[in-house]
Amino acid sequence: MATVDGSIFEGLFLRVLKPQGAFKSHLKAAGFDADRPEPRYPEEVWGRALEVTTAHAFGHEDTTAAHRHIGHAMIEGYFNTILGRVTGGLMPVLGVGGTLKRLAKLWKVPQPGMEISAEPEGRGQWRVSFHDKVMTADLVAGILEAALRRADDTVKVEVVERVFGAGVVRVMTETTLSAG
Repeated sequence: MATVDGSIFEGLFLRVLKPQGAFKSHLKAAGFDADRPEPRYPEEVWGRALEVTTAHAFGHEDTTAAHRHIGHAMIEGYFNTILGRVTGGLMPVLGVGGTLKRLAKLWKVPQPGMEISAEPEGRGQWRVSFHDKVMTADLVAGILEAALRRADDTVKVEVVERVFGAGVVRVMTETTLSAG
């Protein structure tokens, strides 16, 4: 069974969103008890928690925008966990290209069930493909955009393909953006 590291839940829920009331109780019903965090969660709990978060924290937005915002919030919180500090500290040293070259290894730590790869498409541009039962292209775009801005604050991420259980996003840096 695929699992998700508890640091993802800790970062998003305990450090950033801090759910209360109905949001907190719906997360508990989905399998995440904010008062008793676990070291790992089944992938299905992560999926249900994302649905609850989309409805409660970003219900005023469409799903694509909500997932991108959740990705940003997730990284903000994750980089404030022990595991996230290590990963986040590497990004400025590795740069965007070095981080993307190691993306599959870096992603395996918090979310070992997800298949992800990055291929260069040209100067300052990469194509990131993934397969996962829970993650959406917009969530991955938000995560990558927020994370890679630690290495280069000009990073932009666009969704290229959205399909159930997979997706493709394009990562671009200022080099790419100024050439376009």
